[in-house]
Amino acid sequence: MMNNTIILETYRKEIPIEPSVDFVVNLIVKDRPIIEYFGIELDNEADYVSREMLQKISLTTIITINFESRDEINYNTYTPDEVYDLICKYFSFTMESKIKIDSDGKDITINF
Repeated sequence: MMNNTIILETYRKEIPIEPSVDFVVNLIVKDRPIIEYFGIELDNEADYVSREMLQKISLTTIITINFESRDEINYNTYTPDEVYDLICKYFSFTMESKIKIDSDGKDITINF
């Protein structure tokens, strides 16, 4: 299995401490956050947070999505629409009880 990560960024939102799957899907589908990263799973925040990103982090909501795939993904071939479709497929085909969503009230981490 391959471990993958997608990092999305949108303008600052008030996020419930325990957001529902519906809340997160609506946020992603309606707001179409910017795709900041799509690649292998990151071990360290410093690997993907640039200086510029640190400056604007208080003004944004970051959505980090971690998921496994059977095969290696050629990340560079995906268009933004295909990345959003991939996210929606994972939400559609994963039992809700298997989706782990964490929030600090500002940012969200999703693990499939």
